[in-house]
Amino acid sequence: MFGKKKKRLEISAPSNFEHRVHTGFDPQQQKFTGLPQQWQSLLADTANRPKPMVDPSYITPMKISPKKVRLAESPLRKTDEDLRRHLLMLLE
Repeated sequence: MFGKKKKRLEISAPSNFEHRVHTGFDPQQQKFTGLPQQWQSLLADTANRPKPMVDPSYITPMKISPKKVRLAESPLRKTDEDLRRHLLMLLE
């Protein structure tokens, strides 16, 4: 429980990094450019996938019930007389 403090790991910068792929997007053709062959085949396959039944970008409106409050215990319901009685009881 009160053991030694854990040492913070130091993460170094990448070494021997090679930038092999440069990708982009052609807005006129609505296609990605410069993708590796394996990635192109994945994107080509998306046309054959079934469309989702629910649009994930649409938020379904919900009716939220009001929060229930127990009014008998609410301090806002106490009258000045109730507060005076309570203070007198505490002082006794």
